[in-house]
This record gives sequence, C-alpha cells and structure tokens, in this order.
Amino acid sequence: MKRKKYLLILTFSFFAVMTAFTYISHNIATSALPKVETVRQVDNMEISKESILTEPDGNTYIYVIDTEPSILGEQYIAVKTKIKIVKSKDTTCQIDTGDRFYDIIINPGQDIYNGVRVRKE
Repeated sequence: MKRKKYLLILTFSFFAVMTAFTYISHNIATSALPKVETVRQVDNMEISKESILTEPDGNTYIYVIDTEPSILGEQYIAVKTKIKIVKSKDTTCQIDTGDRFYDIIINPGQDIYNGVRVRKE
C-alpha cells in the first residue's frame, strides 16, 4: 500500500514538473520569435508603402499572418502574398488581395520571410 502511494506521488510530481517545464520552454521560445505588428484588412484598404515589398521581377507582395494549430495552441506564420496596387499616394497604397482578407504585417523586417513563425504584438 505504501509503495502504491509513493509511486502515485512520484507520478504526479513528475507530471507537474514536466507541465511547468513545457509551459516555461514554450514561453521562452515564443519570446525569441520576431515580433510583428498587424492590421486587419478591409475593402479598399490603404496601407503604408513600407509594408509593400517588390520582387526583382516587379511583382509586389506583402506578408500576412496565417495560423496553424500546434500542441500548445495556435502559432502564427508569416506568409508571402502577392497583391495588386490599385492606387498609389505619397506614403500609402490601396491594395487588392483578391477575395480573402488577412491580418497584414505592417512592419516586415529582414527577419521576416515566407514560412517563419512570428509573434503578434
């Protein structure tokens, strides 16, 4: 009887330590991800020209947030998305992304690329 009680206490203790370790390591890993600011896209939206990037062949694109389920909740992924510039002003552009609406990354830096995990601000 004492042996079963000892094993039960040991099992619960191990479970508690592993749960805490998982939580802490997830938070540390998440805090190391690139931090991005996003804005929810609406029809005929104008965004800063700094958010729009151009490929060498002249195609324009932005980075948007996609979510993927993981064992510890949702993770956010930066996804390169081609756009059409409808109207251009001095500091902003009106864009068209087709039928879908996205959370647009408004501060893409050098550490943002297609498929990288990011942390929303």
